[in-house]
Amino acid sequence: MNIQPNQLTHQKTNDEMTRRRFLKKSSTLAAGTCVVTIIGCSSEDDPGLIQSLLKEQTSTKEPIGEETPVTDPVAGAPKGPSVKMSNQLKKVGGNQKVTDKAVLKALGVKETILLVRADENTVYANTINCTHQGEPVKYDEDQRLLICPLHGSRFKLTGEVTKGPANRPLVHFKATIDGDMVALENL
Repeated sequence: MNIQPNQLTHQKTNDEMTRRRFLKKSSTLAAGTCVVTIIGCSSEDDPGLIQSLLKEQTSTKEPIGEETPVTDPVAGAPKGPSVKMSNQLKKVGGNQKVTDKAVLKALGVKETILLVRADENTVYANTINCTHQGEPVKYDEDQRLLICPLHGSRFKLTGEVTKGPANRPLVHFKATIDGDMVALENL
């Protein structure tokens, strides 16, 4: 009797560890462990050694003609949520409130954020409620300050208190203009 082997047992699945995949993963792990060990044991007198080892590590190619491109994350790429600029915010001196619950949640705040366009390339982002009694601050374009209308507390566009009675800064976020969008990140 001639029994045909089950073809499914001979096919490789994505979860199966092949010899090549095992060697690739273990060599990457070994190289990474070596670099971490060298970094941990190296002296501060030779920081160039660490840089050259890291450069060597990222420039190595896969064996047997397999080449994997090395992609570095874009330096300074925004890591947080983005909001579309209103027509008012597109103008220097304009401002816009961010009330989108998903954006606020991603940034870890519950209160509205106020965006202020200081110049062509700069938008500032702060929580809007005064840290004294929670009244929403207003942007004064002439003074380039955020002012609480209730008791007169004043804040720089970076959220720092310049005049009380508020004694704590507003929560400030990094804001990056990307076309007609503003990306926000926690600092």
